[in-house]
Amino acid sequence: MTQGDFIKLQGNKKELLAYWNKSLPGTTLGTALIFLAECGLISEIYGVSSLDIAVDARAHSINNILEGEFRVLNAGDIKDAALSVFDSLENVNQIFVCGGLQGFQNLSRMMKDSHLQWPEEGRIGYDTTMIVQSLYKQVGMFKPLIFRPELNRWSNEIIKNISDGNPIVGLHLKSSNDNNSLGEISLAAQNVWYEFILILSTRLNVKFILLGDDNVDKQIQELPNIVQANKLGANNFAKHLVLLSMCNGFMGMMSSLCNLVLFSKIPYVIFKNPGHHKDEMMSEIGLKNHYSFATKCQKVLRVNETPEVLLKSLSKMPLSI
Repeated sequence: MTQGDFIKLQGNKKELLAYWNKSLPGTTLGTALIFLAECGLISEIYGVSSLDIAVDARAHSINNILEGEFRVLNAGDIKDAALSVFDSLENVNQIFVCGGLQGFQNLSRMMKDSHLQWPEEGRIGYDTTMIVQSLYKQVGMFKPLIFRPELNRWSNEIIKNISDGNPIVGLHLKSSNDNNSLGEISLAAQNVWYEFILILSTRLNVKFILLGDDNVDKQIQELPNIVQANKLGANNFAKHLVLLSMCNGFMGMMSSLCNLVLFSKIPYVIFKNPGHHKDEMMSEIGLKNHYSFATKCQKVLRVNETPEVLLKSLSKMPLSI
């Protein structure tokens, strides 16, 4: 799939059935947000008014369903972060649990007269934005994820209480890596971030909301311009996302969380260790410092962080409130 490829689905239907198969290679929490971006663009292209999501039961440790069966997700099934995110979205109609591929195929056959199906058969993974880039060329815009009203109210109240009328910048300092065998891993240089945030504590009225459950240095946590999402009641990944969706900007490492801002209008500067996933990043954005669908205020910097680079990056970020 290249950026020049155009995707066409068969039929003229007003509902979409999207299959999220967590068991595919390279499927991580962040790729669920890539998948949702694809669904949003497909919905725009085809005028779809309703989105249903199907998941593989075994991949989510849901055992009370047989091979070939399918049913609607219930509250007791929500045992992982991806399911909590899907369940938090206002524009998702129903979530179906399927007993293996056969279960999804049976569900798909039942819905064939009413639903388009995404992705098409043969999908081998979600860990790329290349399909998003191709779809975006047909649409030219992203619609933001729409969270349930109760989550929006919760987040809006928190942002209002902590901002004191100042801009809020979401911050994610990745401190662990899923694959420890990698020679170079894209983790935050926490001493650098500490110096940067400390400087800002006396220079600029910006507050940072620390997102994610990474093990961040205590000296960063205790800075006066840092607020920790975990201490504000953000007890699942979906709540971290809805808080981020209401921030005025984002800074941090390439991670699952940052995929929300990739497909938004939120200004961001995302840092990526220049030796980490070097070939993959060349495939995604080439030599540029931004994705093809990014705004001029959305940058991906393949550099090692320094206080000077962080300060310069923030100074270029429009933080309107």
